[in-house]
Amino acid sequence: MAVRYLTKDLKLEIDEHSREIGNLKTQEAVQDLRIERNCKGVKRLSSAMDTVETALLKIEISNAQTNKIASWAIGIITTILVAVLIGLVTGQATLQFK
Repeated sequence: MAVRYLTKDLKLEIDEHSREIGNLKTQEAVQDLRIERNCKGVKRLSSAMDTVETALLKIEISNAQTNKIASWAIGIITTILVAVLIGLVTGQATLQFK
């Protein structure tokens, strides 16, 4: 009788452990899927970051070119205004209002 009792208890414990192992395997599979999705997300994010970095570099280059053109335009306009002002001060140019 003592042997039968121990065997019954052991069988129950083995069955319970088997269920727990099955649950752990299921959880492991779910975790593997989550990790795989996260890896795909990280790869997409990395790709998007590369695209953004490329776009930012293009914008910086464009801004530098625009700044050069703007500085040249401001320099030319300033030179013309200074020349007209010098001409007005020295009397070489006159303003006529009608």
